[in-house]
Amino acid sequence: MTESEYPKAIYLARISEKTGNYEEAIKYIEKIINMKSSDITKEERNILQAAFKHIFSEKRSSWRTLCNVLDRESRHKKCNILDLIKNLKIEIENEIIDLCNKLLKIIDEFLLNRASTLEAKVFYLKLKGDYNRYMIDFSDNEKKKEKIDIVMNCYNEAFEYCKKLPFTNDVRLGLVLNFGVFFNDILNDPKNALNVTNDTYNALIKEIDNLDDKQYNIINPIANLIKENIDNWNSSFNESNKEVNNVKIMEYA
Repeated sequence: MTESEYPKAIYLARISEKTGNYEEAIKYIEKIINMKSSDITKEERNILQAAFKHIFSEKRSSWRTLCNVLDRESRHKKCNILDLIKNLKIEIENEIIDLCNKLLKIIDEFLLNRASTLEAKVFYLKLKGDYNRYMIDFSDNEKKKEKIDIVMNCYNEAFEYCKKLPFTNDVRLGLVLNFGVFFNDILNDPKNALNVTNDTYNALIKEIDNLDDKQYNIINPIANLIKENIDNWNSSFNESNKEVNNVKIMEYA
């Protein structure tokens, strides 16, 4: 694709994403990435992220449905269809893994090396951490440990960079939210989930009312998710650390 074809490509990427044609949106953003020798724009990376996330979410929903069906039919001992369901489940798993690896290849081969701003660097490291985290559900024990190490490294590196971004930056907040989820859901560590979210959230709520309407509408839903998680993790952490005399640890109350 030549530079003269860029306006058409970005227009078609926008339209494809807005109309739910996510595979086409990815195709056009890939063409833009291959055309450029520099970083893509914030709009382009947001289209790329949204398109991959919609496809991933749909496939993961199908996978979870198949897991439930497999569990139900196993209890009913309907052996004649178990193999069929298992094969469908494996097929979806392979599609999810291929999808994740496709984005990870784009990030590693192009985007991370071309990151032109601190925000872009955090965005790509977070995305790399996210899609390695998603694959943990579909990995054997050895591969799972490898993925956990990659996710930890990506989130840790991004977390250090994001400290230079404002507390009200949506990329910083998205990273903090997902890093906390990783600690709690994957590592079963609500204490560290709280450690990575509390300071950012406490600083954010002091500034959120000063945002203009556009910024507020972007930031507030993320802030609400972080707050909901903090409440849940506080409960989990305190419940798991009750003393015999039922006195709760109050560090994160």
